[in-house]
Amino acid sequence: MYISKFIVIGKENNYQKIYVPKYNSIVLVSAKMYITLCNLAMKYNGSEIDVTNKDFKDIKETPEYNILVKNNVFVENLNGLEERYRLFVPSLSSVYFHVSQECNLRCTYCYARHNLGKNMIMSVQNANRFINQLYEKGVRNYIITGGEPMLNPSLDAIIDIINSKKDVRIELLSNGTILDGKISILEKLDNYIVSLDVGDSKQRRGISADKVLANLTKLPESIKNKTTVRSVISRGEELLVPEMRKKIESLGLKYISIPRLPNCANDLMEFPDVSLLEAPMELVDTLAMIRCGAATSIVAVDWNGDVYPCQNLMRTEHLITNMNSDLWYENLLNSTMRTIMCKAHVLNIDKCKECVVRFVCGGGCRALSYNVYQNYYHHLEFYCHHFKKYALDKLNKIAFKYNKKA
Repeated sequence: MYISKFIVIGKENNYQKIYVPKYNSIVLVSAKMYITLCNLAMKYNGSEIDVTNKDFKDIKETPEYNILVKNNVFVENLNGLEERYRLFVPSLSSVYFHVSQECNLRCTYCYARHNLGKNMIMSVQNANRFINQLYEKGVRNYIITGGEPMLNPSLDAIIDIINSKKDVRIELLSNGTILDGKISILEKLDNYIVSLDVGDSKQRRGISADKVLANLTKLPESIKNKTTVRSVISRGEELLVPEMRKKIESLGLKYISIPRLPNCANDLMEFPDVSLLEAPMELVDTLAMIRCGAATSIVAVDWNGDVYPCQNLMRTEHLITNMNSDLWYENLLNSTMRTIMCKAHVLNIDKCKECVVRFVCGGGCRALSYNVYQNYYHHLEFYCHHFKKYALDKLNKIAFKYNKKA
């Protein structure tokens, strides 16, 4: 029997919340139990426990011992979850569905800016075929995006096609400038995300924030309940977030802010001070191990059926296949890009593989790694501290739900 390495992630009354990184598990222990576990950890430190050790024998005689074993504080070996994590490849479940590459704005940070302005609209016939093919392979989460998806005149019909399937979820990403006559479309969505930056941001060219806010104010309550306003925060805009949140929430809408993500190394000059920002997303209440889903659980499909690993890797060098091919799915499964992305996890990233929150953080977006460092396996130095804080906050939040006290 061995004792796993653990860290303290918080305190609740007289209980210590401890996390076991190698097994991605949490347990709450009394102050007395914590001291005993620390003594054992220091004494054996990776060596097999002497079963005649008094501290260990005392613990074994308590009801808490089984809880500690269940939560991998005491283990038969120190192999951990590494091999399972390495071999696990999630199945295809989500698609970024680019129904248009036309856009009425020119945002400086847009990941699709190299395509914007071209006459690229997905036809309803192609959409029908692509949706059927994706659904057949397990896709249930459809994120409709662009360009600006509202510029596709067939958008309503495309959403109807998706909604004709069972157990699907539809999210629409939009700039919120085109809503006249479009309310019926929004009623068919599960989630409507509107991009609107803070203050008098100069990053979104061609937009009138006042017009967008006026549009959102007029939304029926049923639409407001599934609408989220999302601000992309550039350097120098960090302190404007609380005021923007107050304004949006006063309209009965949800609000989130995210850092401006770099599309190249030079864009790091616009990356904000993330220590001043909120968590990158709502804390997910799960202990599932995180890894980049590009080309595995997620793909991006362009207006013409071109398939890419994700929405942030839609360049020629990342093209995997085209959905007009009868072998599109086989091409995806056998592609070089998928092989690369299957290996692009924390255990193959220096500075990540030994991190105590590696399985909770997941190492961050591999598209960011490529776009900034031209390397899918690079440590995201500019974002690491924020990811780590977020991971620890997440662990602290879920400590009670998944574990019992020992």
